[in-house]
Amino acid sequence: MARRHSWWRWWLQKRQLYQAQGVPEYWIVDTDARHVERWHPGATSPDIVTQTLVWQPVASVPPLSIDLERLFRVVWERLGHDPA
Repeated sequence: MARRHSWWRWWLQKRQLYQAQGVPEYWIVDTDARHVERWHPGATSPDIVTQTLVWQPVASVPPLSIDLERLFRVVWERLGHDPA
């Protein structure tokens, strides 16, 4: 329980710092839940991405597209187990 509490405190402080500094976007990857929390400045809750994460910070550059289902499957296969 104490470990979860310290993680939560760290996460909240980091989110507040990033938002205060105007970081345009940041991600929290949750391999257990198989999703990415996508945060933007001023947001009170994240976008939860479970399938394909698309990131294009500059319109003149092709977007980065990450198949999260495939990524998490590979991660868990390489770890030798799958909690899903």
